[in-house]
Amino acid sequence: MDTVERRGELVKTLCRRRYERVENLAADFGVSERTIRRDIEALSRVVDMAAEYTSPKGSRWTGCI
Repeated sequence: MDTVERRGELVKTLCRRRYERVENLAADFGVSERTIRRDIEALSRVVDMAAEYTSPKGSRWTGCI
């Protein structure tokens, strides 16, 4: 899966789950936690989604289209 495909699937996953830990997402996608954080940061600039609450344990995602 390339970066574009992964980010597309990540948006779908975050919108469906609404709350998830970065470590779980990294395991699901077979990438590092840092990669997931970079993907979320990049997506938040172009997709109508935002982290409502972020903690070391996870984030709640709102505004998903």
